[in-house]
Amino acid sequence: MSVPQFFETRVGREFYQVTVPNIARELHRLNDILGLLVELVECKKEKPKTNGCCGECREKD
Repeated sequence: MSVPQFFETRVGREFYQVTVPNIARELHRLNDILGLLVELVECKKEKPKTNGCCGECREKD
């Protein structure tokens, strides 16, 4: 009798069907958030304003 491969086990199936997609989704979300942060930092460098972002970042969309 052979030992099942990881993907053939209940835990393995859950890992590949649930955990890996969740990791991918969170990485995508993190990338989006970092992109917004970069826009905000660049906007503040170009036009510093005392009460927050100049608003031009949002006008580009």
